[in-house]
Amino acid sequence: MRRAIIRFVASLEDSQKYHVFIAVIVALCIVAICIGIYVDKYYKYAEIDPLMMGIRIGNKKSAEEIVTLKASFNELFSNDVKSTADEDSEEYNFERINESLGSIVYNAYDLQQDTDFYNVDADIPQLNINAENAKKINQEIYETYYKTAYIKMRNIEGMTVYNVKFAAFVNNTYLSLVIKSTLKEDSKPEKVMIKTYNYNMATDSLFTIEDLIKLKNETNESIQDTITKEIQTSDANAKILAKEYGALYTRNLESEIYKVKNTENFFLTQDGYVYIVYAYGNTDDTNEMDIVIF
Repeated sequence: MRRAIIRFVASLEDSQKYHVFIAVIVALCIVAICIGIYVDKYYKYAEIDPLMMGIRIGNKKSAEEIVTLKASFNELFSNDVKSTADEDSEEYNFERINESLGSIVYNAYDLQQDTDFYNVDADIPQLNINAENAKKINQEIYETYYKTAYIKMRNIEGMTVYNVKFAAFVNNTYLSLVIKSTLKEDSKPEKVMIKTYNYNMATDSLFTIEDLIKLKNETNESIQDTITKEIQTSDANAKILAKEYGALYTRNLESEIYKVKNTENFFLTQDGYVYIVYAYGNTDDTNEMDIVIF
């Protein structure tokens, strides 16, 4: 290294080379200063996209901030799209199924009916994207939620309450759609179910939790450690509450669902935070869930 430096310095003895070298250094400094000023003063996504990659990756949250985000989880489901860019920007320059609708995700089926036997309030979304995989997602949503609502609306025994709400987030070309449904039938416990769809609008493909881990400059090991600690804490808290209020939902800490590679329900918000949701109502009669945020 020392010899290389000596040779480099010696090569600059020529006056013309020296001046070129100095000019390049000065130019780089000026560019760096300009970028710094732009990011600090004018780039509106500086806090969540520090490298100006176009993808907002979010800052690290404190433990208190994470608790606040978890507590406001249900408030996310406002049946709209949250994005850091206007939907008429170049980021969304693709063919829509219905150009007149404008929005990338819209409330396609607004089902509301209240009788002596059922109460259905279902806002069922569709992607307004004319692409093969987007259409497959739409069909799955229709089969899962519209048909379920229709079946519940034919109930003539007991009492059934079925609700569906959604939230959509656009971060550059990454689209996350989260659907929350609740089901209460007669004396059975309420079920709260969560389903997510994570779609890259630019490539008409699904993206994975591993893609987001890389995007966030994390590792599978670090996220696995976060998940394990979160679930252990939730389990310990549930056992404490169970002593006072009776049996609560029991987690299997050894379950494979908590492995990063098996993560099914996750989403990326418009401001760059990744939520992993373990909604136990997807498989059991419970409204219990755990949320991991990074």
